[in-house]
Amino acid sequence: MTRWTNPVFVDEKFDAKKKFGDRRGIYQFSISRSIAYPKMAGKVIYIGKSGDLGIKISDHLKKSDSKSLRAYISSRNKIYVSVKRAPAKGSTYLKIMETNALNEHDSKYGMIPICNKKNI
Repeated sequence: MTRWTNPVFVDEKFDAKKKFGDRRGIYQFSISRSIAYPKMAGKVIYIGKSGDLGIKISDHLKKSDSKSLRAYISSRNKIYVSVKRAPAKGSTYLKIMETNALNEHDSKYGMIPICNKKNI
């Protein structure tokens, strides 16, 4: 099974397209401080999937359609991103990877990440 990459700090010089390229996979945004989730504190605020990690992560950082994720990104929180790359399989596999990551977060913390739409 694929593991999450080490979190990369997102600053004004960060280039998601250069860092992650056009690879397929899932990604997660986290912050430097803990969030009080129902079961235990955690730092992950969003989990998503993409057929092009570099473009999708870059788009989120510039103009996310999630109001709550935009609020975290524009705040003074330190934002980090990590990814799990997908093997060359269909889009169904990406959805399964994303669903598994969301379910793992829900099981461990008591809910999916705070900025995922199912919480809004």
